[in-house]
Amino acid sequence: MLQLILVILLSVGLIASSGPADIGRTPMGGRYETSPTPRAGAGYSQPERGQIILEAYTEDGVCTNGAELRAAADILGSWLEAEGYVDVAVSQEGNKLRVHIPGLDWDDRADVREDIVEAFSRPQSLTFLDADGKVWLDESQIEGASAENGSISLGGPRQNYVLLTFTSEGAEAFYEATQAAAARAAENKNYLSIRLGREVISRPRVTEAIQSEDCIISGDLDDPEDAEELAALINAAVWGIMFRVAS
Repeated sequence: MLQLILVILLSVGLIASSGPADIGRTPMGGRYETSPTPRAGAGYSQPERGQIILEAYTEDGVCTNGAELRAAADILGSWLEAEGYVDVAVSQEGNKLRVHIPGLDWDDRADVREDIVEAFSRPQSLTFLDADGKVWLDESQIEGASAENGSISLGGPRQNYVLLTFTSEGAEAFYEATQAAAARAAENKNYLSIRLGREVISRPRVTEAIQSEDCIISGDLDDPEDAEELAALINAAVWGIMFRVAS
């Protein structure tokens, strides 16, 4: 789980809390990478023992572009690892995803397949909550996320970060959330939890209200792949990606 700490980057300067990672305003300036295996037509090879073929889709239809499939692979792989499975491999075959878990016989463990389908029969939620568990904004108020690399402060070093863009409604909700959280510093409850499905992927401290249409998450993202994975996980929730067993 990524541990991130909040930094507010204002036009008048940088206000930071201690810790390895930051979230703030926009700067100036997968782990489960899918492995395409082009095939003739739209077909794909039958799953081998210990593998299952899934189809990623949204309310608009089957996922077909690379960004959607990378996001689908990341959110599926992360969910399986969170459930305790190790050495998970997710690869792309056309518009399908092949899932392999060493030592798992899908024929004998139909419950695992059913758990995946049930867990992703609806999109994963993405929520921002305060210390009391109140939800301030969700995935419907986020435009999307992208992995970037650059300086996040004047004259600062280049680093990996994720750019998170809000809708106009989301920007207002984010401002209200940070304003309310910052006011609870005396209680040591001046933080927000960013939760994807059941997993908290960030718990940033808030030192002041942020009024902006976007923000950045940086710090604990040493490799470009780390930023790409986090952005993909966020986008998977924003786009409403679901899974079903391929027919």
